[in-house]
Formats: sequence, structure tokens, C-alpha cells
Amino acid sequence: LKQPRPNVRPVPPSATAQSLWRVPMEARRRAVQGGHAAAAARRRRLRQCTARAAELGRQCAWRSAVEVLSELQRHGPAPDVRLYTAVLSACERGAQWQQALGLFTEIRARQLEPDTVAYNANISACEKGHQWQRAGDLLQEMRSLSRMPDAISFNATASACERGHAWQRALDLLEEMRGCGILPDAISCAVAVSACGRGQCWQGALGLIEAMHCHGPSPDVVTYSAAIAACERGREWQPALALLGAMDLHGCGPGVVAYNAAIAACGKGHQWEHALGTLEALRCRHLQPDAVSYAAAIRGCVKRHHWERSLSMFETMLAEAVEPNVITYGATIAACEDAHEWSAALGLLAAMEAGRQEPDVVVYNLAISACEKGQEWQ
Repeated sequence: LKQPRPNVRPVPPSATAQSLWRVPMEARRRAVQGGHAAAAARRRRLRQCTARAAELGRQCAWRSAVEVLSELQRHGPAPDVRLYTAVLSACERGAQWQQALGLFTEIRARQLEPDTVAYNANISACEKGHQWQRAGDLLQEMRSLSRMPDAISFNATASACERGHAWQRALDLLEEMRGCGILPDAISCAVAVSACGRGQCWQGALGLIEAMHCHGPSPDVVTYSAAIAACERGREWQPALALLGAMDLHGCGPGVVAYNAAIAACGKGHQWEHALGTLEALRCRHLQPDAVSYAAAIRGCVKRHHWERSLSMFETMLAEAVEPNVITYGATIAACEDAHEWSAALGLLAAMEAGRQEPDVVVYNLAISACEKGQEWQ
């Protein structure tokens, strides 16, 4: 038979026991709250420093942005990837590619994972430092680590290639963009067209313009101007003028940059009449010719013994309050030298020395040659 259990009533804990039980619970609660507060303070501090570094970057004060990072490294809290990215962007704006690469190495050493924005800032820094191979390596690293590159990644890398005269690589990047499902934008195409110009491949620039008309995006003023500049480098004045006319047909009013490139193309092709006509067309659009415009037009007169026209344009430039530069003086003196007009050449040299422009070796040699051709060796 089971023995009946005694009817034992629970004894409530004493006040002392209750207080002893509450002490560790209260301490734990305060510790948790303190931990949350400390974590919140760290996050707040990081946000403030990140915002400060970003603002310094916008002011191109990259050294101060790096100092913000160094301060946290010395005193805490530990920098996160957002802060590193803000400092990277500041270095990119300051064209400090070596500093940017050093920061990127530091990010990896701290086992932080750089995102697309961080990679883009580093690639752009390399682009501004003319480090196209390093930019390409970073783009390849992104893809190998499944950090999906965007249009900015490709455009910055292509721009680095363009600056490094690796024009074929810049064109290849257009195809790689499409392979990644990214449609090239106007910036992508303008960079590729400009790369063709640097590579003396004016046909490639024209081909890209045609492809843009067929498949998009539509060429803008920047792209057209880059294509005209490519023709100018190739001394192809006819395609340059055709592109200038096409800009109006497609609603892209050419600016001074486009006109200057077209004038220079005519000048290099010794088409002085077209050069002067294009200069006049620039004025008819109520655009103000600059020193580059006049220098390009004057060059067109050098090999056709139109030195008087060159002097006339030079005087017109002065009358329009356009300050001549070394290139403008050099082009006008070259026209005088070609026509054996030593007196005019020396007059221009004297005006140059009296003004704020310092003649270079080329200008002095042209003046000496003009005297030699005019048999004024003394």
C-alpha cells in the first residue's frame, strides 16, 4: 500500500533570499543594457566619422579623410567597410591611386568584404592615376569574387584604358558589359569613341557612332565631340565636318569643343577655307571662339602662304578680348615663318615677351627660322 504523502505547504522565500536572487539578475540586465548602449555608441561614432570622411572627400580634402580613419584606428572603434569606402572615395577624388590601393589592402587584412562601391572608388582612383592595368585587375577580381560590377565599374575601367592608350581594350569592355547583361550607356560609348581617337582609329569612332544610331543609346554632344576629335587626330577633315552637320540633324547643337575639333581637322588637312568657314559658323551660333579656335584656324593658313590672314585672325582675336596663348602665338609665328616674313615674326615674339606668355623653344626656333629664311641672320 502506498503511503499518503504529507501535505507540505511551500515556504515562501524570505525577503533576504529574494534580494539575493534579484542582485545577479539586475546586474545581468544592467550589463546587457550597457552592452547595447556601448554598441549603439560605436555605431553612432562610426556613422559620424563616415559622414565626416564623405564630406571631406567632396571637398577634395583626402588627407583629412585619411586622418579621420587613422584616429579611429588609434582610439577605436574599429573602422567598418563603409568608413573605408568613404575614405577610398576621398582618395579617388584626389587622384591618389597609391593611397587607395593601400587602403584596399588594409580592408582585406581586416577581413572586411569590400562591396561594389568600394571597388568602383578604387578603380576610379586608378583611372585618374593612368593605371589602366591595375584598374583592369580590380575589375577582374570583382568578377572572380562574384562582386557584380555595374556600369560605373566598366566605365571607369574603360576610361583608364582610354587614358592609357589601350583603345582596343576599351572597346573590348563594351562587349564584356553586354555579356554581363549591362547595356552600355552614353558614358560608355563616349569613352570608347575617345579611346579610338587616342589610338588614331577614326574609322572605329565613326563605326561606334553608327552603331549608337542603330542600337542606342543616341549619341550626345560629348560623344559627337569625341568622334570629331578622333577625325581631327587622323587629319580627316571631311568626316569631321559631316559629324558637325549630323549633330544639328539629330538635335545635338555643337558647342565650342566640337567646333574647335572640326576647325583643327580642317587646319591639319590644310583646308584653310573650310577652317575659316567653320570658325565663322561658330560665331553665327552666338558662341564665343576661344584661343584654341583661333589657333586651329590659323594653323590652316600656314602651308598656303596666307600669313596675312593669320595676322588678321590674330588681331580679330585681340579685338574680341580673347587672350592669346603660347599655341596661338606659335601658330601665327609659324605662318609668318613659312612666308619668310621675319619682321612680323619678330614683332609677334616681342609682343609675346611683353605680355604674360613666355615663349618656348618651338616659338624661338620659328622666329629664328623666319629670320634665316628672310636672310636676316644678324
